[in-house]
Amino acid sequence: MLRALRGWIVGKRGTATPAPPAAMPEPMQGADAAAVFERAVEEMQRGETPKAEETLRGLIEAWHDFAPAHALLGHVLRKQGRLDDAVDSFVLAQCFDPALPDAYYGLGSVSLQGERYAEAVEPLRQAAELAPADAKTHNALGVALLNLERVEEARSCFMKAVELQPAFAEAHSNLGYVLFRDFAQFEEGAAHIERALEIAPLNRSALCNWTMVLQYRGRLKEAVQLCDELLAEDPSLLGAKLNRGLMLLSMGRFETGWQDYEARKQTRCNYAARGLPLPDWDGTPLNGRGIYVYGEQGIGDEIMFSSCLPDVLREARSCVVECSPKLQPIFQRTFPNAIVVARGTKDIGAISRDAGVECQISMGSLPFFLRRFRSSFPRHAGYLQADPLRVEHWRAQLHDLPGGLKVGISWRGGMKTTRQNLRSIPLDEWAPVFGVAGVDFVDLQYFACTDEIQDAGRKHGVMVHRWPEALDDYDETAALVGALDLIISVQTAIVHLSGAMGRPVWALIPVAPEWRYLSEGTSMPWYPSVQLMRQQCADDWHLLMEVVSEELRRQVGQARKVRRP
Repeated sequence: MLRALRGWIVGKRGTATPAPPAAMPEPMQGADAAAVFERAVEEMQRGETPKAEETLRGLIEAWHDFAPAHALLGHVLRKQGRLDDAVDSFVLAQCFDPALPDAYYGLGSVSLQGERYAEAVEPLRQAAELAPADAKTHNALGVALLNLERVEEARSCFMKAVELQPAFAEAHSNLGYVLFRDFAQFEEGAAHIERALEIAPLNRSALCNWTMVLQYRGRLKEAVQLCDELLAEDPSLLGAKLNRGLMLLSMGRFETGWQDYEARKQTRCNYAARGLPLPDWDGTPLNGRGIYVYGEQGIGDEIMFSSCLPDVLREARSCVVECSPKLQPIFQRTFPNAIVVARGTKDIGAISRDAGVECQISMGSLPFFLRRFRSSFPRHAGYLQADPLRVEHWRAQLHDLPGGLKVGISWRGGMKTTRQNLRSIPLDEWAPVFGVAGVDFVDLQYFACTDEIQDAGRKHGVMVHRWPEALDDYDETAALVGALDLIISVQTAIVHLSGAMGRPVWALIPVAPEWRYLSEGTSMPWYPSVQLMRQQCADDWHLLMEVVSEELRRQVGQARKVRRP
């Protein structure tokens, strides 16, 4: 910022810098405007923002169209949290010099500070076009894009910032974060985070990101300890608190993990606040009160957290549950004592008032009160119910297939923004599994994948049966799952749906799993019927798929013995 403004002054000096007016107020009579500006820069660098503001206002009074002074005043005001006043200063700077990059950078920075990321993109992009060699602008634009989950664009911005300024710690940290979290480029991402710490060993953002590296490398205790130290120094580091919570949950330390997990609401990480103008439930006995429970995050999370609803329904006089439209028929069938409404339904407030609702809670906060210990998770044979008539329909359909064991498969999970590359196993890797005789494979993938299935058929001679009508409707998907003998899936919502129905599931877990699947062990407390089968080496699924194929072969043999007269 300051270098760019100084450049503006130098440029003006080389052309036609207007002389200060004769009526310039004291104590600036006859002073050189550029020297006064430099003084304001130094005051700001020393953290003397009130003094810098006074100096700049005097300069602007004497030279009202001095665009860099307006821009610098905008940054002074922004640092003081006076965002509306800062915007006015940046707009004036823009008016007096439409080609001043810092005017656009300032407007984008205000939007970033106010967490209005979509608004920040265009001014920051304009600033980058006007000053393509300014690393800080590319980094700021990357931050805005990353918060909008435009991860590929964000990565490009951070890479540009690092290229322009190799000793830019914040840009290295941001690049490492996006490579690590969104592209599963673990070693490259770790190298950038490590470089950030070499440049700035006390950079808290980089230290927070380093906890991800430690977690990935299996050094969970070190990662938790680092989060403890960061939070002891600055309890407002919500990213460190959430990271610690996720690691504690993955270690099965639920009592403290759920407490930190509440930080997601303030970081807005996988949390979209909805709710009603009602007090939050504090976990005290409901004693017949009405409660509104709203879903959050993805379908898999809603299914997982819905396992707490029976506990709520036992105590509440009434319960309104808001969930994904895909889950509404399943939830209504499963929880007949609740009023289940699909997200986006109009008049949810009126529905809740009619039901006598007095408090509310997000579904992901229920475990904080109801699943504080491993022993708090109930054993069950399934708590979600598919339509029994449709289950019988699909059993009849599957019965006509030539094989014996009916196995549903899902090989791709998540999106680019939710670690799809970690949660997916290409069908070519399934070759050992497809080689097991006596199995009918059924597609449970929730998006169009005809080309992949046909390609697998040509390469491996396998027929993966697909019924689009069973995948376009989630209630129908549940019925198909209920008719299968076994489900083999990567980390995706099908694991949650099948486990919640009590169906046998083999979940294929990468070296760096989602917290829901824990850091070790073969079982998860949410679903007793789910068996976790873990990858042993990152980027290598071959060994695990060989293990899966051998276990599947045993399952086929056992099924034949059962059917033998």
